[in-house]
Amino acid sequence: MSNTKPLTKDVLIDVLAEFYEERLKPEFDSLETMLSGEIDSVKTELKEEILGVKNELKKEIAGIKTEVRWLKDEVGGLKSEFSKQVSREEFNKFKAKVDSRHPSN
Repeated sequence: MSNTKPLTKDVLIDVLAEFYEERLKPEFDSLETMLSGEIDSVKTELKEEILGVKNELKKEIAGIKTEVRWLKDEVGGLKSEFSKQVSREEFNKFKAKVDSRHPSN
């Protein structure tokens, strides 16, 4: 008679569990540790890159804000330059000139 157990579902499960514990699990653990370190490294690099881009954007936005302020000042100056109101006296003098050259009646 043979000293081996018949291959049943329970025996197969035990053999596969033993194979997993002895051979596969250590490999998976090693891969997980290695990948974890790589992932942490990539995260760190991405954070540094994002911070760099963020700082560049802040500088650009500050420059744009300065330009917008300059444009607002420039527009305000142009508005005041082109929307000057003449005094009542100046208006009456000009009206008198127009009326003398082009009487309404």
